[in-house]
Amino acid sequence: MQVLYRAESESLAGADRVRGVTLKDGRTLRCDVFLAAVGIRPNVELARQAGITVNRGVVVNDRMETSAPGVFAAGDVAERGGQVFGLWPIAAKQGEAAAVNALGGNVELVSEVPATILKGVGLDLFSIGRPAAQPGDQVVVDEDPDPAAPSYRRLVLLGGRAVGGIVLGNHPEVVAAVTAVKNRAEIPPAQIAELRRGNWGC
Repeated sequence: MQVLYRAESESLAGADRVRGVTLKDGRTLRCDVFLAAVGIRPNVELARQAGITVNRGVVVNDRMETSAPGVFAAGDVAERGGQVFGLWPIAAKQGEAAAVNALGGNVELVSEVPATILKGVGLDLFSIGRPAAQPGDQVVVDEDPDPAAPSYRRLVLLGGRAVGGIVLGNHPEVVAAVTAVKNRAEIPPAQIAELRRGNWGC
C-alpha cells in the first residue's frame, strides 16, 4: 500500500464506473474504488444570518435549543458542550429531544459518549470517549504486533476513572470497555496492574 501525504483529489474519471482520480497537483492515479472520508463541516450560515449563536456548529443547550427561544438544532449542525459529534446514534437522540421540546415537552440529554466502529477486511477498530490522552491522564496499553493477528488495546483514565479507549482486533473485552467508559467507572490500582499484564477480562 502506498500512502500519498498532502494529496488532494481534484476529479474522478470513468463513465460506467470509477477508473481513476486526478489530484490537484496534476498526477493521475488508476483506481477501481474511490472512498472519501472528509469529516463534517456544519453549515451555520443561515443561523448566523438569523443572529443565532454559532461556533463550529449551531450552539445548543441540553434541550437542543439554540440561543433563539423556540428554535432547535440537532445532528451534524449542532454543537453541544463545545463538540460537534457527527455520529448517527447521537444525532438520532438529539433529533428526538429537539422534536419533543419543539412540541412543548421538556427532555434534557445526558452527556454523550461517542463511540465509533470501523470494520474492514481483516480489520476491526473500535473507539469510545476520549481515546487521545491529555496532560494528567493515565494510559494503559496492551499491544501484540503479530502480523497474523495484530492486537492493540488502550484505555485512558482521568483521576482513576475510564474516559476513553481504543480496541484494534476482535476482542470480546470491547463490551467491558464500552460499559466502563460510558459509566466513567473507577478502575482501582489492582485492576490497572492486571490490565498492564494483559489481563483485560478482569
